[in-house]
Amino acid sequence: MNYKQLIEDAVQEKSSVILELSDRTFDLAEVGFREFKTVQLYIDALKQEGFDVECGLDGMPTAFKASYGSGKPVIGYLAEYDALPDLSQKANCAERCPAEEGGPNGHGCGHNNLGVGAVYQIPGEEFEQVIQTYLHIDRETLRSKAVYFPEEGVYEYKPRGLHEAESADVPYPEVTGCRKNPDGTFTLTVNAVYMRNNTSKAFSHEVVIRPLEGERFQYVSNRMIPSQDNFDPVWRRERLTKEQWEEFYGEN
Repeated sequence: MNYKQLIEDAVQEKSSVILELSDRTFDLAEVGFREFKTVQLYIDALKQEGFDVECGLDGMPTAFKASYGSGKPVIGYLAEYDALPDLSQKANCAERCPAEEGGPNGHGCGHNNLGVGAVYQIPGEEFEQVIQTYLHIDRETLRSKAVYFPEEGVYEYKPRGLHEAESADVPYPEVTGCRKNPDGTFTLTVNAVYMRNNTSKAFSHEVVIRPLEGERFQYVSNRMIPSQDNFDPVWRRERLTKEQWEEFYGEN
């Protein structure tokens, strides 16, 4: 059985339900512990799909647990659906576009997608134009590396929120050096700041970019600076060889 195809087919079958739930969560934009209307959307949708729903967990009216099936493995999924205060935003706008000046609330970190796990399909030409502006990659390679559906001419895209940005649990980049190269590109020295371990360099690497018109740039390459003392082993491992990959994950 092709489990990957089975999952893809299931997602496509329920795509209208997922997208509708995401859009309605975005429009409601209720802040944490006050998502009364939003949580009811989730509860109703899950019950409709046959889940057993337990409401009001640990005395919180907007917390719930939904269960389906039995046996093992047991798979858990965390749904977040709270908005942020004073971050009103119009739908389908990639720039700052307040729906109401000065408030009320809005989804600034993608929790309307985290709750439903929305997956979108982006037209091929549009997706390629954006990616190829910043990455030096040809169309054939991009389609082989991304999830591309040739019959529909679209790419699969799952948005990620910014909830983990500058988190104590995740290193974030800090540019500590820059030099111009003879070909017009720039090499940036970047340290990974890891706040939990109170270190300003969990590892260090070099990123090469090429300036473009209109204050844009194109990503060229990225390499770890070679040194055994350059990184915290918690955050860096050598890539698996082809043999190791097949041993751990099989041919697929």
